[in-house]
Amino acid sequence: MIISAIIVALIATLSAWWFCTLANFTLIYPLMSGFLTGLAMGDPVMGAMCGASINLVYMGWMAPGGAQPSSIQYAGIFGTAAAIMAGSSDPAIALTFAVPFSMLGMLADQFVRTVNVVWVHAAEREAKKGNMKMVRFYNFVPSFFVVFLVYGLPAFLLVAFGGDVVSSISNAIPESLTNALSVVGGLMPALGIAMLLKFMGNKKLIAFFFAGYFMAAYMGLDTMAVTIFSVCIAVTLFFFGHQPGNASQVAAVEAEEAAALENPKARLSKKALVLHWLASYSCEATVNYERMMGLGRAYASTFLMNSLYETKEEKAGHIGKYFAFFNTEPSFIGPVIFGLEASMEEQIANGVEIKDEEFNAVRCGLMGPMAGIGDALAYGIVIPITAAIGCNMALRGSVFGPIFFFLAFTALMAVCGWVTYNLGYKQGKRAITTFLSSGILNRVIEGCSMVGLMVIGCLAFSYVTVSTPLTFTVGGYGTALQDMFDMICTGALPLAATLGTWKLLQKFKVTWVVVIMIVFSIVMSYLGVLAV
Repeated sequence: MIISAIIVALIATLSAWWFCTLANFTLIYPLMSGFLTGLAMGDPVMGAMCGASINLVYMGWMAPGGAQPSSIQYAGIFGTAAAIMAGSSDPAIALTFAVPFSMLGMLADQFVRTVNVVWVHAAEREAKKGNMKMVRFYNFVPSFFVVFLVYGLPAFLLVAFGGDVVSSISNAIPESLTNALSVVGGLMPALGIAMLLKFMGNKKLIAFFFAGYFMAAYMGLDTMAVTIFSVCIAVTLFFFGHQPGNASQVAAVEAEEAAALENPKARLSKKALVLHWLASYSCEATVNYERMMGLGRAYASTFLMNSLYETKEEKAGHIGKYFAFFNTEPSFIGPVIFGLEASMEEQIANGVEIKDEEFNAVRCGLMGPMAGIGDALAYGIVIPITAAIGCNMALRGSVFGPIFFFLAFTALMAVCGWVTYNLGYKQGKRAITTFLSSGILNRVIEGCSMVGLMVIGCLAFSYVTVSTPLTFTVGGYGTALQDMFDMICTGALPLAATLGTWKLLQKFKVTWVVVIMIVFSIVMSYLGVLAV
């Protein structure tokens, strides 16, 4: 058990210490972290199923501006570990443990972001000496131990010594409460879906959610089938409405940007560009409240410094501007900013006069729009679609579900990141502005939103498993109320639960909605109104 506890502690640490989001971003999500936790504890199938059950609740989880509404890492890893230690065969029991742990985990996140401020200032002092190795050291090493202290160590203690406590709690739960908690588990996926609706739903596109729901309800299509069908619709609509941009205008802008580097004295090597791009995925390793991703951005720039400048004095004179506040979506669309900075730093090394204020003005001007586009793409489209397919596989007992999620999500992140990085480096600021103003990207996002809405509509029918056992007698014949609902509209109660939760999210914070849903589910179960 000690070996399992050590491995689970490492999983918990890597889920919150984002040393490279290409490698460990999916560990944030219970589908992946639950599977690995189960694998470490000798039950990968149960781990995948528990993780998928928890993931459905947190399907719409996101951290806008870096503010986490709850700790999805604590929910996935601690909830799965506790469920496996409880010895239950029902993966829904993981939710019983996941929700309280997720609230506790918010304190851990706040602690990490507060303490990490210290390493930013230490790295900045080393940067003034031109010591690039110590900038890299402070971006990774101290932050690892801070995260291990509040994520890894509690996970180790839970798995190594908490088995008896978890078993006692599980055995003390009466059967009536167990049934009530099953209703909670059946209703809670509506929260994750409602969070996505709040983020993605608008009057123009909301019909696609209902289309996905009723395709699953009346046609019996699964998540993959709905995904393929919706992609075909989105691609068709995109090409019917697409208007080609002004190619000559973009070409003129490219020529203007390239003029500054007709005879370069210094040129970034292909290796330096690849390393700078890969390093951009580490900009959240030491995320903190004062500079957010500032230290990570400075770390990534060390590859530019080493490639373009010879002396420590030159490096120290140029790296300082990278320590400023930086916060954006850094994985899908955000790399365009890093590509732009590589291009501008190359121009500076070749004698082009770009002041630090002008350099950082590009960062300030783009990190907001890139965050908006990137968050919409990552949290509103890519994660729901890939995680939905993965959860569907996992809940059927297939360990390929989390593996699919990791491979598909990571591949899409890498492709988008490399394309946008090169767009920034090769095209330049003005060309990117022209591209954004053409409306093409907005149409792509809109088309992807159609796919996302249809997929989460399918999820709402498939995984919000609430019904009513109430019956009544008319003319001497007993009639089940659920049968009447199904005659009116197949899946009427899950749809009503999802839309009702969406309405609650418009009035209350997520934490309060969780409490309301838990209390409502338990009360309705004891009254005999709701069942799974």
